[in-house]
Amino acid sequence: MKKAIRVLLIDDHPFSLEGYKLVLNELHSKQKINQYYTDEAYCCETALNYIKNKSYDLVILDISLPPSEDGLFQSGLDLGRLLTKKNPITKIIVITSHNDPLLLNNILYTLSPKGFLYRGDINARILSDSIVSILNNNTYFSTLILNLIHKNLSSNIILDAKDKQILYELSKGVKTIDLKNVIPLSQAGIEKRKRLLKETFKTKQLDDTALIKAAIETGFL
Repeated sequence: MKKAIRVLLIDDHPFSLEGYKLVLNELHSKQKINQYYTDEAYCCETALNYIKNKSYDLVILDISLPPSEDGLFQSGLDLGRLLTKKNPITKIIVITSHNDPLLLNNILYTLSPKGFLYRGDINARILSDSIVSILNNNTYFSTLILNLIHKNLSSNIILDAKDKQILYELSKGVKTIDLKNVIPLSQAGIEKRKRLLKETFKTKQLDDTALIKAAIETGFL
């Protein structure tokens, strides 16, 4: 008997989760994939509980998700980092509605997903093709994702977890002087990272509100 596939579906759109399950069911009924078992998560917090306690063969991962309660996991990108660290052989299909090349390039560089789909491109056929391709050890990127990435291949801007936490805390109204109370960095280290973030998001001469707005508009918050 062929080994069953363990699948984790992470998306805050209930209709999307239902669609993923329908596609998986159809693939199995047509004998294109093995028997499978699924878990579902609607936010970072729920997903963390699964990821910490189980391993998966395939994860369909939405990038825009409600954050974890402690604020350390802000999006699917943070979950993807944990997934690849915990089990590097897990195959990840990233799904995003963002079309900013900077963010897409960051996702590609950070996670190296086997599948990368733009939500506006997705239909049953594309999702079906991507799942089959990836489970057969190939890759699958939707056309828009490829085009947008190619426009920004020269970008070397990568934000780590501490950068994202700085942005998150600032977005909540935490003052720079108080960031060291919630982020394990010195005041000098925080100031340096904040300065580099402003340069990255082209808000160097502007206030924190402009930085947060730019981070939101490009999908980093």
